[in-house]
Amino acid sequence: MSKKFGNPVVDRGMVLAVKLFRMKDFTITPAKLAAAMKEKPYSPKKKNETTEGFTDVKVKVKTIRAEFVASFNMPYLTYNPDSGLTPGYQISVDKGIVFIKMDRGTIEVRASGRVAGRVKSAIEEISGGQLEPLNLNGGTKKLYDLAESVSVVTLTGLTKSDPTKKEGAKERYSTLSRVEFGGEDIKTEDEIGLYTRKYQGKINRFRASFKYPSGVYKTVVNADVGSLLLYRGGEGPYEKDLSWIVEFMEDNAPDVKKSP
Repeated sequence: MSKKFGNPVVDRGMVLAVKLFRMKDFTITPAKLAAAMKEKPYSPKKKNETTEGFTDVKVKVKTIRAEFVASFNMPYLTYNPDSGLTPGYQISVDKGIVFIKMDRGTIEVRASGRVAGRVKSAIEEISGGQLEPLNLNGGTKKLYDLAESVSVVTLTGLTKSDPTKKEGAKERYSTLSRVEFGGEDIKTEDEIGLYTRKYQGKINRFRASFKYPSGVYKTVVNADVGSLLLYRGGEGPYEKDLSWIVEFMEDNAPDVKKSP
């Protein structure tokens, strides 16, 4: 199966986290950016030093692939009968994979939220550009419609006025600005349609099962911040599965060049 769908995406735990960014004011070339990343390697000088950096930086056409490693101070408490609770710290090391797609103007980070934040800061520092969360700005509905089933959906941006009221009728108001529905296979429930049509609600976040190229996987999509959580199943997901949903999100985000 790996020959057809690529290799399994290797990561710790049962959930693969992906964060997508939009590049802004990037004037640096792929070659120069890759060279700058190589000049910021992960190379701790001391045993308990918290640091970060890139490793295994490679350029293919206009895409840069690299690993990013970061160390963090993790607090903990120890108990002593004489002194009580005593705080301490230990070093925790985490890493992720970064894809910088210069031709599309997007960056894909396969890592936890804390690592993705450090990646953002590091790339902004060495490139002189800015990174913004890849907001789908309404394109979420297209992805939502592809879901096999939906178990949780959050609607935001609800308007207070009721645009369906007849002329001359007394104005009614909704004080809700956000509403969440949960249940078993709720994709077509009337209430969801009511809030999207009547109060112009936008699908912001949802948990659903999708039919990926290699099989069905549960996924959480957060449209406002360009992130997704992909749950594992069997040996998958595979590289082709992840490419499918990432490219779909990029293609449906405004001002992103469509994939070939």
